[in-house]
Amino acid sequence: MSPCRSMKGEQQQNFQDHVVFDCVWEYREALPPRNTLAEATFFWKSDSRLESPDLQTNQAEVPLSSSENSARFGLPEVG
Repeated sequence: MSPCRSMKGEQQQNFQDHVVFDCVWEYREALPPRNTLAEATFFWKSDSRLESPDLQTNQAEVPLSSSENSARFGLPEVG
């Protein structure tokens, strides 16, 4: 995992965690990227008592992985 870096000033407000969980599937044949490369996103409350959502997910349409996982497991040629 990459080391955490401290953020200063306004950037640090409402900053809890940025957890990344990458799942990569391999296509049988290549599909060209389109749109913004982030096909879906949603916001969710981890606790219904919260005033606003505190979680966000994103689905990317391109292979995406940390450098450590890419080195260990590789990425598919067609992803």
